[in-house]
Amino acid sequence: MVPALTTVRAVLLPLLPLLVIGSCGGQDDESTPTAGHLPAQLVPSELLQRDLLDKGRYVEGASIATVTTLEVPRGMWEVKGSNGSMEIIVRDQGGFPLGTVPIGSGVDGEGYRSIKFPLAEALLPSRLDVRVASQDGTILRLQPVMIGAEETVPGEIITLEPSKTPELISLELPAVANPGTAVLQIGGDCVRPAFLSAVFYENAPSGTTIFRARTGEGLDQRDAVSIGPGGKVEAPLSVDAEGFITFSGRAEKKSATVRVEWLSEDGAALSDPLVMELEEGWQQGRLAIPSAAEGRLVFTSVKGDGLWIAEDRFDATSDETSPPLILLITSDTHRGDHLGVYDSKERVTTPALDELAAKSVVFRDCYAPTNVTNPSHIALMTGMPLRDTRILNNTTSLSPEANTLAEAFQAAGFRTFAATSVMHLKPGLSGLHQGFDRYNAPVQGKRDGKVALEQLLEWIPDADGAPVFVWFHVYDAHAPYSPPKELVKRHYPSGQNPKSEDKSLDIPLTSLAPWIIQSKVTDRAYLDALYAGGVDYVDNLMGELLGNPRVRQGVVAFTADHGESLGEDGVWWDHTRLNHSTVHIPLILRCPGLAPARSDVAVEQIDIGKTLLSIAEIENDFPGRDLRERVSPEVPDDPRFSVSAHGWSAAVEADGWLLALQMKRYPRPFTQRTWEHGETELYYIQDDPQSTNNVLEENFERAKRMRKALTRWLQDSQGGGFGKDVLLTENAQKSLEELGYAGGSTGKTTGTLWNPDPESEWNQRFAE
Repeated sequence: MVPALTTVRAVLLPLLPLLVIGSCGGQDDESTPTAGHLPAQLVPSELLQRDLLDKGRYVEGASIATVTTLEVPRGMWEVKGSNGSMEIIVRDQGGFPLGTVPIGSGVDGEGYRSIKFPLAEALLPSRLDVRVASQDGTILRLQPVMIGAEETVPGEIITLEPSKTPELISLELPAVANPGTAVLQIGGDCVRPAFLSAVFYENAPSGTTIFRARTGEGLDQRDAVSIGPGGKVEAPLSVDAEGFITFSGRAEKKSATVRVEWLSEDGAALSDPLVMELEEGWQQGRLAIPSAAEGRLVFTSVKGDGLWIAEDRFDATSDETSPPLILLITSDTHRGDHLGVYDSKERVTTPALDELAAKSVVFRDCYAPTNVTNPSHIALMTGMPLRDTRILNNTTSLSPEANTLAEAFQAAGFRTFAATSVMHLKPGLSGLHQGFDRYNAPVQGKRDGKVALEQLLEWIPDADGAPVFVWFHVYDAHAPYSPPKELVKRHYPSGQNPKSEDKSLDIPLTSLAPWIIQSKVTDRAYLDALYAGGVDYVDNLMGELLGNPRVRQGVVAFTADHGESLGEDGVWWDHTRLNHSTVHIPLILRCPGLAPARSDVAVEQIDIGKTLLSIAEIENDFPGRDLRERVSPEVPDDPRFSVSAHGWSAAVEADGWLLALQMKRYPRPFTQRTWEHGETELYYIQDDPQSTNNVLEENFERAKRMRKALTRWLQDSQGGGFGKDVLLTENAQKSLEELGYAGGSTGKTTGTLWNPDPESEWNQRFAE
């Protein structure tokens, strides 16, 4: 991690002296909001401790440390060892990428290929687990080979039947002095066996420092300590009050038994021990601590083939039964005008969110930093705009060097949970898992928000007695729209045929997403109804979540990553362009002590993180500002800047005026025209929120000032960004395309976002 970048708003304000004229309106009610915060008795105690075992050692028995790959992106496996980490390019002898190893038929070594794993110094692995799926074939042979300083020793050959379902295969590794490389030989007649993950295990001698690896079945991966059969780990634990130790555990294989003790230095019991039976899925454990004392926390694997321990922490007992819960909800692709409390045209039905809004501050003029999912969430979770994160697409991961909102809450003693609903938010693609104790996302495609909600509601009780920060992401308003039929009927009159031959969308096929063409729908109203039905479904989920007893008492922020175009800019049922409809989003904030209000002050989504930390009274240097200070209508509006997906365009909004600058020529599909490099547009969105009337020519001097402020902001980027390249598997690329994310750039962005072309007629018009 590196220190967070400071906000640059103060530097930019002098650039717009003629743009910021005043506030954009007032509040609907006469109540005066207070500086809402968590009541003092709910503020996290300084007695909270987490990751208790990190201070300890393996002490006896067959304790196991691990070296594990994360999810395999194309051509790259990241291997983490107990003494550091390295990145390994996965290549077989023929140079094939994609995490697959093409092989031909052969026996006794003929047709074999190999994957090489350079090993971390002083690593002595004893076992290699690989998760492999295969295509056509009748036989697959795997043989590990260890290469040491003086010898090369092959391991036992394992023969199995290929399977399209990923299988976990364990390979015992031969002992070699000072191994520098492990080689996995692959043979048989399988066409393309795909290796999805690999895990090395090493025997850890007594005294070895604790090492954590991210592990777990399926989607629920946690940072955990591995303890082998009969193994034991211990760590010093001193507490100043009574309380309890909580942890989550799982068996290495089918079952295991763990014994948890708190002992004095001479071995006397300081609390009753806990003996717990574990299975393959994560289970919650809790050990009561009766009084303040100094001692040793000991975890012992007493039965089974080993186990994992995660989320180990101490919480002091509080008189309060419910420490604070802070909930951040992001509804993907949610337009700002599609919420009952915002909506004057009754386009959606959102009673749950309207009820939340009645108890909250509703910011009716909130802007997102971009029009694309991952970059917007990364900006939200770091407090930095895309200009500084340099992440402009859904295939660039957030670097571990970035400071995140979850890490700030985690450092303050909060439990941290996240449940998301689309594959490109998973750890291997987004990097947004950092700082979360638990992070759940689909491996492929999207999923019903109810699945993520059920996971979250299952987790929340595990944080009883401890403060918790929760991020819940739903994708149900995003195309391809697929809401329940009964919700669509609310918005599309019964008896009408959405595929009637008497109607036509009257939109060029090149401007429509493939799913729309394939649906053969001919009525625009039906597609609008599908979108509205998706928003209604999100509200249904909110009703269940907001009704949870712990959530009802907590802090809630509801917002979106971006909006959706329903014809604006010639974009239909998509968000490929940066305009008011794709950056204007909902923002509802409820917290103790903050009186309900309606605010039309211009605010930004990237300030939510700073606000939530301030509400929790957590000292931090997180970028941004506290939105509670933006409620009063007397607060002057500041300019708001945004950058589009892939850096195609950028925009600045100030005092109701929105200027858009094309930074690259845009001959993109799903639009009905081409935008030229440097092309500039100006809209007065207070009167023209659909951006249908370009008023550039009659307001050219204003446009010049706004364009100059925007280009200076773009060129004033702070640092080199926090992007980390991700190479996609074929399946991942296909899944993104099915979700509508085809084309554009991949990888992190370097250099200046804005490079004016002096030959451009548009740039010549705006030259000084």
